[in-house]
Amino acid sequence: MAASKRILVSNDDGINHPALWELVRAISGLGEVIVSAPDRNCSGVGTAMTLHNPVRASEVQPLVEGVRAFAVQGMPGDAVVVGLRELAGGPVDAVITGINPGNNVTTNVLVSGTLGAAYAGHLNGVPAMAVSVGHRVDPAEPVLRRAIRAATETLLEHTGPALVNLNFPWADDWPLKGARITYPAPRILEDKTRPDVSGEDRFYWIYRELVEGVDFASLPEDCDVAALRAGFVSLNSMAWPADEKRDAPLLGRIAAAIDSAIR
Repeated sequence: MAASKRILVSNDDGINHPALWELVRAISGLGEVIVSAPDRNCSGVGTAMTLHNPVRASEVQPLVEGVRAFAVQGMPGDAVVVGLRELAGGPVDAVITGINPGNNVTTNVLVSGTLGAAYAGHLNGVPAMAVSVGHRVDPAEPVLRRAIRAATETLLEHTGPALVNLNFPWADDWPLKGARITYPAPRILEDKTRPDVSGEDRFYWIYRELVEGVDFASLPEDCDVAALRAGFVSLNSMAWPADEKRDAPLLGRIAAAIDSAIR
């Protein structure tokens, strides 16, 4: 891969999250890497952007040698837009976001800041990929690193529109069996609230949990949740507008690259 490639890396868990830097290590050497990430945890903000207030960015000490890193006081999407327009120092060939601890599948893709950051790259004309892993997966796992590197290298060879949502199974479902092209499963989570009080102040915690009685066995085999539970890496296109004919060849190449990398 030519060293002239420029890759922008971001996340929604913040500039100091260890999994962000494992992503940087996974793709190190594929090109010039610039990290532009929120200065704090911004999980669950989806595609939110800061449009009516200033967004500040500060250069910080990178945790990987040879990388420039910036902490952005804003949303994940802000970090990517500011990174693309102001911080990267030139045209960007790919935006990679993650590694998110926890899968971004089914309707979670609508609120995921990891996907939101990747969307900001995609909607601004840069091929993008969001990377998430299942519970208890070590982001420094060598097989995971090889798979992410292979997927990124393949994306860097692509010149058209792209937004790839890449998910790895829970640790309990490893070792990896391969990669599958999927689509988001029907909703299996529901929103709930838990009231709390602090002195005279009453407030609510919002959280999500599995729909009671959900039947995983009834899920379509080609949906993301079913693939992950079967031990496969799930990849699907979130590119806008949806166009299977346009996106399928790239997904196929990435799936083949992952299959080869994990053997």
